[in-house]
Amino acid sequence: MSACSRGTNTVTILKEANRVWKEEDVIMPKTKKKSQSREELLEKKRRNERERYARIKKDPTRLAAYKEKDKRKYLKRRATGALKTIHEMTEHEKRQCRKSWKPKYYNKKCVAKKTSEDIMRANTRSNRIKKN
Repeated sequence: MSACSRGTNTVTILKEANRVWKEEDVIMPKTKKKSQSREELLEKKRRNERERYARIKKDPTRLAAYKEKDKRKYLKRRATGALKTIHEMTEHEKRQCRKSWKPKYYNKKCVAKKTSEDIMRANTRSNRIKKN
């Protein structure tokens, strides 16, 4: 193997069996990608979706278009009957729906309480540090 200098670029030349190959002419076998698990793929998809939504939120015109599109999707689902409001449901459907709401509401309250406690704890710690 020898190296030739052409201006600022260096080109590697391979000599073998009376043939001269430049490095860019040699096709190297591609490395096999590691197969990702389903969870890794879903996490990557979620991360990309969060980043995409963050970019949309930065631009007011794109955000307005996104909200309009979302509203049209909602109205279409309402029109086809895929989505019902609570007053359109039967008593049995209402009970099922409310049964699923209770744990969600409880979890939401717990998260809000924990967040406020964390903020209070952080503020009191920073106040103690400033006094000393």
